[in-house]
Amino acid sequence: MESSGWTNYHCHSNFCDGKHTLAEMVHQGETLGMRSMGISSHAPLPFDCAWCMPMDDLDGYISQLNQLKQSSRLELYLGLEIDFIPGIRTISDFSHRLDYTIGSVHFASLTSRPGFEVDGTSSVFRDGLQQHFQGDINSLVKRYFELTRMMIQEDPPTIVGHLDKIKMQNKDYPYFDETESWYQEEVENTLQCISASPCLLEVNTRGMYKKKTMHTYPSPWILKRAFEMGIPVTLSSDAHTSEEMTCGFSEAAAALIMAGYREIHILSNRTWKPARFNESGIL
Repeated sequence: MESSGWTNYHCHSNFCDGKHTLAEMVHQGETLGMRSMGISSHAPLPFDCAWCMPMDDLDGYISQLNQLKQSSRLELYLGLEIDFIPGIRTISDFSHRLDYTIGSVHFASLTSRPGFEVDGTSSVFRDGLQQHFQGDINSLVKRYFELTRMMIQEDPPTIVGHLDKIKMQNKDYPYFDETESWYQEEVENTLQCISASPCLLEVNTRGMYKKKTMHTYPSPWILKRAFEMGIPVTLSSDAHTSEEMTCGFSEAAAALIMAGYREIHILSNRTWKPARFNESGIL
């Protein structure tokens, strides 16, 4: 069978920290001949956040995307990447207005809310680790996965975003080893939560092509375990520019195949469906 393009449902725009307009992102999807595509800019937060959409812009974002859905030759979907912060922000704050949701954890703390950005700069991470967790990386990582499980159990998104993004901080200074039993237990418990939920697991290539990680989010060993549990996956690039639309997809497809996957889930006629794939695209 010949391949016929990719899909991507984790794409940002200049409504948040993306660089290009909604129309430019959609045009790129059309140029690439994508099977279907979704835009998922960062949802508003009720505090200052440099990379999130301002609340005042939400209606305009939804309106523009709905207009593009009518005019584009793409099968286009409206989404948001929504931060889960207990007591501050949850998935259902916006899900009723959307075609799908990506639920992510970017903030972690035990002592205050919202805490600090776990995927910020190395210096912000080091300072936050000391301020909020007294330098105890195990406690921070456990809190990160605990919050992910809380999200899945309390208010599940359509897609669980970049499951192990906490590992991006390991590139320049290795805080933990993924082979350690305590870390693998946190991942296992989180995969069990996903397995018992209606969620899809995102395979996200951004860490690779931005040179933050060696592998996808999540790592290949996690993908293998997810396949063993029968967890459905969807592939995305977490694009912040139009040029990043399919970055790393061939490598991620190879990793998925190595893990045992032969199908990824795509949106088709407003329904999530399994679709066969290879390293060149959807079949």
